[in-house]
Amino acid sequence: DAFFSSLNPVADILVTVFISIIISGILTGFSGSSIGKWIFGIRVTRPDGSPIGIINGVFRDLGVWVKGLAFGIPLINIITLYMSYRRLKNQGSTSWDHSEGYVVTHRPNSGIQYALNTLGILLIVIVQVLLRIVEQM
Repeated sequence: DAFFSSLNPVADILVTVFISIIISGILTGFSGSSIGKWIFGIRVTRPDGSPIGIINGVFRDLGVWVKGLAFGIPLINIITLYMSYRRLKNQGSTSWDHSEGYVVTHRPNSGIQYALNTLGILLIVIVQVLLRIVEQM
């Protein structure tokens, strides 16, 4: 806590994003899913179904942050997210997956998947509420 409170807010955000990219990339590279991807039934693999590898997983997540989220810059990231959505809808894959030949699969819809989707959305809301409470302390 003392380390992060000593950083200015921009540096704090960058360090947090960097750590998140590393952790999510390792999980995705090793297993095809991060915690969020598993909850929502998403898996990223090579065309043969094997994991993409840890280094590739980290670089993929970095690509999502750069190409999809525009480094988290407000307003610009809305445009890049919309463009990514349009590409996914029209071509079936995002630029960061297509360029590397990754295959993104989704768990079939079922009662369990709907329950997991609801749980995932609920967890996102709970985390946001808890962050606001901690912020006000």
